[in-house]
Amino acid sequence: MRTALACLTLALSVACASSRVAVDSDPGYDFTTARTFAWHEGVPADSELQERRIVAAVEQELTARGLQRAEQDAADLWIVSEAGSRREVRSTGTSLSIGASRGTGWGGVGVGTTTGNRVYEVDVGQLVLTVVDASEQRVVWRATAEETLSEDPEKTARFIQEAVAEAFAEFPLPRLDG
Repeated sequence: MRTALACLTLALSVACASSRVAVDSDPGYDFTTARTFAWHEGVPADSELQERRIVAAVEQELTARGLQRAEQDAADLWIVSEAGSRREVRSTGTSLSIGASRGTGWGGVGVGTTTGNRVYEVDVGQLVLTVVDASEQRVVWRATAEETLSEDPEKTARFIQEAVAEAFAEFPLPRLDG
């Protein structure tokens, strides 16, 4: 089960890499029958501080929807969190710029181009949240979020909070607080 879940999560996370947050869910699953959730083994963030931020953000969203945390063997839903990063090569392309000026003497028009590509690498962080029906052991909801990583821990913390909130905005259970 764990190996299959990890492979499926990795395959879907690669497929969803083009957008900041992508959400998919089982339209036939009745989320209203769920009352409890528990954490299931996943891939923790490299930083213990970031992992705690992920757990806190997810639990805040789930409890706001009326779900209670339970022991794993008594939970209706399992939450699997996978955090990681990859190095991505990016480049600047050819550019063209045109400028015009008007002055006391001659006016002018200028055209400039750059043809050399500047190639550089960035680290892209990825967070995959998977909700599994515990009794049937099947995936019923998944969200994938990506962002270029920053050396600033506050920016990373903000990404986690915003990504989790954006993902759960599409969760099938509404927030009880509004």
